[in-house]
Amino acid sequence: MRLPQPLLRIAKWTILLLPALTILIVWLPEFRHYSVPEASITAEVLAAARRSPSEDVLKEIREFYLFPVENRRPELENAVAGHILEGRLEIPDVPPARFNLPFTPNDLETLPAGPRLWFAAFAVPDFLLAAYENTGREEFFVAARDFMLAWSAYERRAWLPKGLLWNDHATAARVRVLGEFWRLYRKRPDYDPAVGRAVLQQAARYGEFLLDPGQFTFSTNHGVMQNIGLLHLSLAFPSLPRSASYRQVALDRLHLQMGFFIDPEGVIREHSAGYQAFGMEMLGIAFRCLTLLEVPIPEDWSARYARGLEFFARLRRPDATLPAYGDTDGASQTVMPRATVIDAGGRAGPLAYPERWEPDQVTSLHPSAGYWVDWNSLHPWPGPNGLRQTVVTWTRRPPPAHKHADELSVLLWSDGISWLTSVGYWPYGVRGREEAESWAAGNAPHLANENLGSQRTATLVSSGRGDRIAAVDLERTGPGAYLARRQVVRIEPDLWVILDYVRGTGTQKATTVWTLSPAVSTKPGDTADSYALETDRPGATARLTFLGSSGMSIRQYRGSYAPFAGWHVEHYAPKPSTALVVEQPAGESWLAVVLSLTRGTRTTSRSAQAAPMAGASGPEEWSLTLPTGSGTAELRRDGSRVTISRRDSAGGFTETLRLTPGSDPAPALESIRTAFQKAASRYPRFQELAPRRVKVTYLLLFLLIGQEFFIFLVQRAMPKWALPLRAVSVLCWLVVGGWLHFFFLRSWVVLTQ
Repeated sequence: MRLPQPLLRIAKWTILLLPALTILIVWLPEFRHYSVPEASITAEVLAAARRSPSEDVLKEIREFYLFPVENRRPELENAVAGHILEGRLEIPDVPPARFNLPFTPNDLETLPAGPRLWFAAFAVPDFLLAAYENTGREEFFVAARDFMLAWSAYERRAWLPKGLLWNDHATAARVRVLGEFWRLYRKRPDYDPAVGRAVLQQAARYGEFLLDPGQFTFSTNHGVMQNIGLLHLSLAFPSLPRSASYRQVALDRLHLQMGFFIDPEGVIREHSAGYQAFGMEMLGIAFRCLTLLEVPIPEDWSARYARGLEFFARLRRPDATLPAYGDTDGASQTVMPRATVIDAGGRAGPLAYPERWEPDQVTSLHPSAGYWVDWNSLHPWPGPNGLRQTVVTWTRRPPPAHKHADELSVLLWSDGISWLTSVGYWPYGVRGREEAESWAAGNAPHLANENLGSQRTATLVSSGRGDRIAAVDLERTGPGAYLARRQVVRIEPDLWVILDYVRGTGTQKATTVWTLSPAVSTKPGDTADSYALETDRPGATARLTFLGSSGMSIRQYRGSYAPFAGWHVEHYAPKPSTALVVEQPAGESWLAVVLSLTRGTRTTSRSAQAAPMAGASGPEEWSLTLPTGSGTAELRRDGSRVTISRRDSAGGFTETLRLTPGSDPAPALESIRTAFQKAASRYPRFQELAPRRVKVTYLLLFLLIGQEFFIFLVQRAMPKWALPLRAVSVLCWLVVGGWLHFFFLRSWVVLTQ
């Protein structure tokens, strides 16, 4: 039976179009995700934008940096801008790089990883405009204008992102620079309406991008920055047709995020002291933007924000460093956060640096967030001599941002020295980033070769504080039957004990990586398994002693990649430091780590050759003889009681501390998880699968060529089979297209934690 000619034509075109449609299915989600409609900017909109907002508002919001730079002053801005005119991007704490002026898209991909995000965030026009404001030199303004116009022209014709062209952080940051350019340009005598329209079209394009639910990175601080970008657009460009939508959508999204981004105790749930600072800075900016838009700050937000500043003050040391757990830089951090004061009417005042950061309490406990922060005393504040800070962390998801494998890690700081620390904020795109997120980056006990994403749970068992002693007891279970129990005891005036009880499975050994500050050097101690710690600071010396079960081994590394150990990041640059890697035997074992400040003296441990534990029958029944800087001490635990008996040249004392069980964090964690999942269900995450789509496209083209060649041969040899084969090929292309779209190249997923 021969088909009518019209049906044959339809069948022929269907057969030819199906492979093309299948390839289109591969790429259509990517094109749609990045497609932004072009806004129509009328003469009325343009004229209104030249009048409003006021100069004062634009001058204030130009300081709302999403890329803060420490010590950003006119001298620094002028120097950076001068280098930019020479094609060099040299920002403090960022690796230098060469680029092209005027803007060329290739720089988006060819710049090194470090400065690439800064480049995409308009660092070039940002510093050029700042230098123009400082000096009045026209060449700075012209270079900034030409760069931004060329960038805008490229964005309008781009179908897919090159490099970090449409990165969420970079896009939100570009809004501020665009607003600053508009402030300077709208009143210039050489104002050109065509340029003004291009600027407002670019602002509207960013507004559409940030409004798009598919672009919203709800789960991290990036989502907060995107909301700030929308609020900034509403403030800087109030005449844009969708300005009211920018404000309302940002407010609605903040309502969702505040349920899990910052908890009721004020802890930014991003598993990092550095991101506590950054998160508070972002919230301060967001709240001030809302006030400028005449939107009151909800009372619950104000309360969380105030507690967040208090928590940050407990973390911040007098030298402006922070405990380097998670993605936290180990250098002094004075640039963040600026703070606002929210009055009873929900109005946030201008951002400013607080005159003084000082902890409001000596010991704070956060069971659901996973922090224990202890100061020996606050009396000498802010002088570092005599101040001791102990931080223990056992944070957990959600949210997932900046989470390292570091549950039960301990960070000890005294006299301006980070004696025990972590690797810190390893730069993205630099060798070692993956390892710096895993167990080798902190000093948490873990199984040898344990995976970063292993199934595990860490909980607070008990804690307490007395006149001369403070302690916290934690337990981690998983993966499988693995258990680690860590007890941290701080004893006045100069002694810490970290006691680990681990129970492994099979033949897997337990490992702990003890990282020291780069400022600390080690020498062999005068007893086995002890080390003399020295620094350049007069009198800042210590003894580190390891007392472990039979079979314990210690290896020392410095700046090692294999295994990864002996690194600490300062000013976003990895620096070699000393790491002592302790390996414990499989099964049940003990490890006692004793840090004693010696203040330049050398003593001999009386217990170095003794068994580390005496009468130990479990994690809550043990006793230990400790070496100190000026004598000995005996520490023992009996159930919930921890007793210290110390004898030294200054006398002696005995004190007993009763530990209090930790409160149940389940309700708080469930509230955070519920808020997170509510946002996740509303904002599915787009999967960046461009490399996979490229491979699939090549494979489909190869299959199409192979199919046509095969059917050509069949048609010549057995013509009657050609049509059935075509029918089968149609069915196959339909099945392949559906499988690719709904399964292999599934574009959207709901994030779960």
